Amino acid sequence: MEVLVLLVALACYGLAAWSLQREGTPIYLFLAFAGQLGMLATPLWNWLYRDPYAADLAVFAELFGIPLYSLQAFGAAWHYTLPVMITYYLYTRRWWFPNYFTALLAYVVFMFYHALLEVVGLNAGLWNYTNSPTMPPGISPAFLAVLMGALISLILLYVVMTVRRYSWQSLFVFIVPAPLLLAILVRGVIGAPYWIVQAIDVEPWTQLIGSLSTVVLTFVGVHIFADALGKAEVELA
Repeated sequence: MEVLVLLVALACYGLAAWSLQREGTPIYLFLAFAGQLGMLATPLWNWLYRDPYAADLAVFAELFGIPLYSLQAFGAAWHYTLPVMITYYLYTRRWWFPNYFTALLAYVVFMFYHALLEVVGLNAGLWNYTNSPTMPPGISPAFLAVLMGALISLILLYVVMTVRRYSWQSLFVFIVPAPLLLAILVRGVIGAPYWIVQAIDVEPWTQLIGSLSTVVLTFVGVHIFADALGKAEVELA
């Protein structure tokens, strides 16, 4: 599976380089590199979210004694960024345009994308959530991962749409650190009500409040950035 993930990453880099040569835009290449940089925070999520990955996965490196798996390192280039690349490409071809409702639709599509990754990973035994505490009915760690992953992709799309006409230097400054910072915002801050109550011994009703708080905060974030995308400039350069 690591080989397949690596091939997808190489394909993203190859298409991004082709786009740079053909269309003169570095946005796709910056997005792929930005996703790769975002893997630096992955060991933190492995720790906070009880490391759901299979024990026999190849380890790419260790940060502060916490493993960073090859699967994560290779997939970082496209995990959050691939749906953003595709949506931005559709925008440049006038097949997608930003407003509140199309932004919500984009979020739903991003949810399906991240849900597909979860299903593939779980069925392949690449990760599981057996180490996670019992969750309230209707809420699972996989469900929260899908919601938060789609939100990161949506905010990253907003960043790209906002800075798309900037100089190369400015594009680099705004896009490259974005996935790392957004993961910290979403998984670290918005996800805090969930992972904090899971880290301590609390009653089931407290776990329910923590999980629902993360869900509500995620949807508040979706509303805020869908509205922001709706107000973005829509004329092509």
